[in-house]
Amino acid sequence: MYICCEINKKIHIQDVIDLETKIKGSSPKGYREFITKFGPGELNSFIFLMSPLQIESTANEWQDILLNKSYTNPMFPLKLRKEAFVFAYSIDFDIFAFHPKKNQIYCLSGHSEEIFCTGESVFEMIDWSLFSGAFYPRHTQSYFQPECRRMHRLYSVSNPPDMINFEQALASLGQEDCKIIEFYSIHIFYFKWGAKITYSIKHSELSLSFDKEYALLLSPILDDLLSKMLFTQTEEYFSEV
Repeated sequence: MYICCEINKKIHIQDVIDLETKIKGSSPKGYREFITKFGPGELNSFIFLMSPLQIESTANEWQDILLNKSYTNPMFPLKLRKEAFVFAYSIDFDIFAFHPKKNQIYCLSGHSEEIFCTGESVFEMIDWSLFSGAFYPRHTQSYFQPECRRMHRLYSVSNPPDMINFEQALASLGQEDCKIIEFYSIHIFYFKWGAKITYSIKHSELSLSFDKEYALLLSPILDDLLSKMLFTQTEEYFSEV
């Protein structure tokens, strides 16, 4: 798994122990190891893994969704959903809930009544989500964006450059640390800036995110680079991830 930038939010083992005490049960296998090593953040830009504090502070909201939405699959009935807690969710509000007594992670669709069992551990959940193709399109690699203050920009282009010209233009930023090509898109990472550039050939769109700390340094460079490729900025916003 490629880690996109420095880990800014340290989670301690005691934070996980405190969560388990409050929920009167265990967390999923691998959660303690993952969250204390990498912190909360985004997996492949579409699954959000929460910290113990985030799990606790949003528990009632997620519990309302678990109990009030109609899921007919007998695999995860209402009785079990009452005893589960949500620790991750997708950009489409699919829910990843863990049942301590069953020791199972369930994925509940945000747009249908589908329910999937993804295994016992966080690592099995990650493999299922990214590589099984059971619910989401298959990914070729995994990457994780630890939580931090980030600047996001979206761009469009009417006369898109081809992939070769696009990559040649980005060479002025220096050697990338990781490059992933999938789904008619290319993702390019620069660890030193915590930067991720995604260019969608299919939609002629570009999304850019980087650590806010480097905004003053990177903004003029990227503005000049993208304007030369005729990209037009359409949106800018900040987030914690």
